[in-house]
Order: sequence, then structure tokens, then C-alpha cells
Amino acid sequence: MQTDYNTYEGLRAILEKETPILIAQIRALYRELDKKFHLQGAKVPITFGFDTDSLGSYNQNGHGQKEHFHFSLFFIGYAVKNPLSKEDRMDLYKHEYAHYMRYNMPIPKQYQWQPGIHESAWKYCCSLVGAAPTPYYKAGEALMNHNYEKTLRNPIHDKTVTIRDQHRREQEYKRTQNVILKYKKAAEQ
Repeated sequence: MQTDYNTYEGLRAILEKETPILIAQIRALYRELDKKFHLQGAKVPITFGFDTDSLGSYNQNGHGQKEHFHFSLFFIGYAVKNPLSKEDRMDLYKHEYAHYMRYNMPIPKQYQWQPGIHESAWKYCCSLVGAAPTPYYKAGEALMNHNYEKTLRNPIHDKTVTIRDQHRREQEYKRTQNVILKYKKAAEQ
């Protein structure tokens, strides 16, 4: 049976087949970072979806969720028309790992002055892993040289960032409330 790239279902089927490759890439990067920072991010489950409004996320335990990284195949999959470049994809993975670091390692007090999801502590973690310290994806940002010292001292100038972060968290929480888990018995698989 040949899969049709032109249908939504066909594209989804192709993208789902890419998940083992993507998991291997992400875990390899996270193992490197784990060694460097003495963490265990490579052991955190990785899930994929077909989100159109979010490239990725790190979710810690709580709000009815288990800790996991989540990425949208519509952005990181190879079969889509305009996938992220390799550099942007790696930056996305590092961006989410910085969120993981934020909650799983001690952050020096001088980097804990700003509130929010993409706050000063997260920016500090970005500086450690080499991720672009920008709250939202911008094409080509991964190729730029970033002045982390300046970024760590400056407050967020875009006042809507915290509102968008809050909105994203609320939407994510609402989505998880409507999820119905289905389990198959071993004999049914």
C-alpha cells in the first residue's frame, strides 16, 4: 500500500514513522547535555503530536500530567513541505532542555530575578546549552551569535510574552482534560 503525501491522513502516517529517528536524535543530544550537567533529561519520555500552534514543550509532573517532552511532527518531521532546518530543530530541542534544566538543577540567585516561563533562570539555562534565549521560535535564530550576558541582564521588552505563556499553559491544561486514554490488551495488539 502506497501512502499518499497529499492527504492529511497520509502525511500523519508518514510523520509517525519518523518518530524512532527523531527520538534517537533527541536522546543523543540530551545524553550529551546530561553528561555535561549531571542530569537525566535523556530518560524523560518524549511524545509527539500534530500541534499547529506549538513546536515543542517540556511538561513537569503536575496538573494531571507526567513529566515529558512533547514535539509537533508538523514542525520537526522531515516529510512536511517546509521542515525546520537542522540548526533550528537542534535549537528547539535545546530550548526545551533548558526548561527541563530550570526545574532540575540549582540556579544561582542572581539569575532568579525575572518571573514567567521564559524568565531569567530559563535564559541562564539557555546560555549553558547554547539555545537561542528567545521565548518563541524565529527562523534562523539558532545560527545567530547571542550575547547571553546582555540577555541575562535585560528584562523582557515584549509585555505580551507572559500573557501568551499563561494562555499556552491554560490551553495545554484544557487539552489534557479532554484526553481519553485507551489501553489494548496484549492479545489485541
